Amino acid sequence: MCVLVHNSEIFYLATILCESLFGLLFAGAPIGIALAGATALLVIFDDFLTYSTLFEAFFSFLTKYTLVAIPFFIFAGFLMEKTGLVAGLFKFADALVGWVPGGFAYATLLAAVLFGAISGLSLIHISEPT
Repeated sequence: MCVLVHNSEIFYLATILCESLFGLLFAGAPIGIALAGATALLVIFDDFLTYSTLFEAFFSFLTKYTLVAIPFFIFAGFLMEKTGLVAGLFKFADALVGWVPGGFAYATLLAAVLFGAISGLSLIHISEPT
């Protein structure tokens, strides 16, 4: 079944989306809330989109394990920063190689390598020898 959409309707929906998004951002709402609110307004005003479409898109996101890992890595970084692990890691790396000329750069690189080893990110292990 082919659905014909007029350009004026697309312009109308784009206007609603942009105005609501920027209005919420300028009102001081967090980015996630502004995006969710603008999307909710778009779903309300668009006859083609339904709430079931949004839920299907959300649950199809949950089946992609690589995308689900992103919030967990962000949360792990938050925990490491709040507990002082990152500062301790950098102090340790600075104590090892800080005395070398250019030691700050070496300490930063060593801290990144140690962080990659702690977090279990395999791509960092691959790039270590280079």
